[in-house]
Amino acid sequence: MISAVVLAAGLSSRMGESKLLLPLGERTVIEQIVFQLFKSGVEEIVVITGHEGDSVADALEGLPVRIVHNFGYAQGGMLSSIKTGIQVVSLGGSSNKNDAGIGHSDCEAFLLCLGDQPSLQRGVVERLIETFSAHRDDEIIIPCHGDAKGHPILIPAAFWQRILALPVESSLRDVTLDKATPVRLVQIENDSILLNINTPEDYKKELARRNARS
Repeated sequence: MISAVVLAAGLSSRMGESKLLLPLGERTVIEQIVFQLFKSGVEEIVVITGHEGDSVADALEGLPVRIVHNFGYAQGGMLSSIKTGIQVVSLGGSSNKNDAGIGHSDCEAFLLCLGDQPSLQRGVVERLIETFSAHRDDEIIIPCHGDAKGHPILIPAAFWQRILALPVESSLRDVTLDKATPVRLVQIENDSILLNINTPEDYKKELARRNARS
């Protein structure tokens, strides 16, 4: 089973309001991402919330996702949300902060997705999953456009314990940039994997891109 873990716990401090709840046509940013993942055929979608978690959960009400709140999002940053996601997909844990999970899962790998990347494309997700299925190697699979690496990242189960053991001041890059970590790069023809929205200017650019495509 391949799961998707969507990081949706950030403070949106550079945006000045919750960027995940900004409208994109008839959907919000976070809804757009979930819809693309759902159409790609991933078998489980886990959304890790934090800041304005109730509002994000409300926006996704009725959609086939599992909402899990990261109680340590403010202190632990993105790494704490990644660890929360690993706990859920590997151990069957829940949003209860005292729930360590049931201890087993059928999940072989998960796609680490950014909650502020509404340009996420179904085809990219499918390409990463196909690459994993074809090779079945213990490699982290990262999409890239030219020399630039982007998201989502596919992380097989072999790396989960190593990530969980990272100290609080670390980041996922301490694993992905380690020369001892096997990484497979997948070239993507467009720059969608590099685009996320952090500022009002980023949001305006995203709206302009969508208008140009319509």
